[in-house]
Amino acid sequence: MEQTDMKRRNVLIWAAIVVVGLPTGYFARDYLNQPEDRAQAAMRLFEKYCVPLTDGQLVRPDSSLTRLNLTGELAWAEPEALILLRLADSGCSVSDMLQPLKPEERHSLGVGVVKLIERELPILTPDHNHGLDSWAEFKVWASHPIRDNRRWGITLYRVSSDEDSETALSLSYPKNDVVSKNLRELETSS
Repeated sequence: MEQTDMKRRNVLIWAAIVVVGLPTGYFARDYLNQPEDRAQAAMRLFEKYCVPLTDGQLVRPDSSLTRLNLTGELAWAEPEALILLRLADSGCSVSDMLQPLKPEERHSLGVGVVKLIERELPILTPDHNHGLDSWAEFKVWASHPIRDNRRWGITLYRVSSDEDSETALSLSYPKNDVVSKNLRELETSS
């Protein structure tokens, strides 16, 4: 009799797990597997691949990115968020060239940039003397005054307010021979 009660109890426990666990798992899957916000994806790429260049470090794009063959450029696409990453001797950028961001995503990107600069690059200060006030968005944060050879910085820009206009976040820095050498190696190995 005791064994029968124990078997019955085990069957009830398993039945409860199935009855409660399957629906919970089904709905939790949708909650946990939500696609990454495109502005967050752009910020993640910028932080991972562009920000290290401020210290002369080049992070090689990983296999989750798709290499693009653009003439004269090293470029990769983040296939889910459709964000473009470009690397060059004096700069690195992410943009929505492949599919424009929605207005709320552009706003989120702008907020994310300010937080990133405050957290990771506090040496940069807003530079409002750029002369491009006619652009839909043009914000510059720079390390040194204009014409100072040590100047480097971040630019968030959008030329037009058209919904198809590209939004880009760019890091420009003085040419670094180590980074240039690593970029050439990356170009020949890709």
